Amino acid sequence: TSVMKILHYALIFISALALTALSGCKSLKTPPTAEQIAAHQTALDVLRAKAFQVKADRLTVQNQSIPGALESTNFVNVLGDKAIVQVSPGMSGGPNGLGGFTVSGTVTGYNMTTKSNGETRVEYHVSATVGPCDVTIVLSPRSADATVFVNNSFRNLKATIYGEVEPLDDSFNKGYTPF
Repeated sequence: TSVMKILHYALIFISALALTALSGCKSLKTPPTAEQIAAHQTALDVLRAKAFQVKADRLTVQNQSIPGALESTNFVNVLGDKAIVQVSPGMSGGPNGLGGFTVSGTVTGYNMTTKSNGETRVEYHVSATVGPCDVTIVLSPRSADATVFVNNSFRNLKATIYGEVEPLDDSFNKGYTPF
């Protein structure tokens, strides 16, 4: 019937459009560089060792992008069973003196899994006097790029930090915790 022919040609047309769109995707055509592979392996190693940091290249708070967020004041880091989670959207004041919050405490429930597509997910809980914080890190399968989801139930605040997983160093500015 003519309806069947129209549906058949529509399906062929949609398939052709989909293939054209996929062929334009750079990530499907270009293999990762040696530098990206090395950075990804380092990220995996420091996540396994629980000795890492992710400093913000970009930051969102309550689903709103924060322009000019500083990497030295917006970060998560873990060293063994200790962690710091800090979000400072750039306002002055606040409980940490930097216009946001700082949770410094003990890591519990640290769980690292890797999906079949290569995406690695790390989830953990930070227990602290100022209240708990849940952190989920999603590591790209092709680089050290990560998205960090922070849920601070004490401040009822959700933030997302975009940055690279890297070995822990001291290039951050920790605010104080008032308790």
